[in-house]
Amino acid sequence: MKSTLEKSALIAEIIGAVAVIISIIYLTYEVRQNTAATRSLTHQELFDSTLDLNQSIATNPALADLLTRSKNNFSGLSESEQTQLFMMFVNYFNMWDSAHSNHKKELLDPDAWQVWDIGMTWYMTEYESAREVWKGASQFYNSQFREHVANILEKHGK
Repeated sequence: MKSTLEKSALIAEIIGAVAVIISIIYLTYEVRQNTAATRSLTHQELFDSTLDLNQSIATNPALADLLTRSKNNFSGLSESEQTQLFMMFVNYFNMWDSAHSNHKKELLDPDAWQVWDIGMTWYMTEYESAREVWKGASQFYNSQFREHVANILEKHGK
């Protein structure tokens, strides 16, 4: 009788161990699915924000003209034009900082991060106005992001 009881207990332990393993496999699958969904949502939110800002430039000839004129002559703009560009670039910097932070937390797909970084590197290297705004706004960003931007500017001799 004791032997049967011991066999039953052993079988119960094996079944319990198998159930734990199956649960761990299921949880791993669910975490991966959740991570993929989070990455997708993060990318979509950043994309939507950029789309809104780019759309406002594309559909507003005065803003497009201001951006064009600011490329190499930020100091030649009026104070209100400088303020307008300051706000526009700060919005871009906020989105770039968010992308950088989410990339560091592995919540943004590496390819999506690369697109973001290339796009913002282009603004920072091609537009004097972006660099001038960065000089005034950089203090409001975390040290890792400031270092990232500084490395880009140094690499491009800006």
